Amino acid sequence: RMSAEAVGPPADTVIVTVIKAEGVLAKDKGGTSDPFAEVKIGRQSHKTSAIPKTVNPVWNETFTLDINTPGSVLEIVLFDQDKGMIMSGSEFLGSVEVQIDSLNV
Repeated sequence: RMSAEAVGPPADTVIVTVIKAEGVLAKDKGGTSDPFAEVKIGRQSHKTSAIPKTVNPVWNETFTLDINTPGSVLEIVLFDQDKGMIMSGSEFLGSVEVQIDSLNV
């Protein structure tokens, strides 16, 4: 379960606060993950910091994104950050999409 809130003044931007996630899939040895969220509208993208070794991360990070077209979709994608000595990458954990037009702002 992931919590985020979006508020919208002025009309052509949206302010998104990624609050927390609960019960994230454990992708790492030891039964945890190093989760971070990517917040996207169209080609715009912002990432939270990665929270090490947890399945219940708390971010409270806020981002402002422009709404360029009617029918824009806010997408929040959760990843596990993997940092290895040879290779680094990210594993998909889950996502949610919200139609901007459906927000009561």
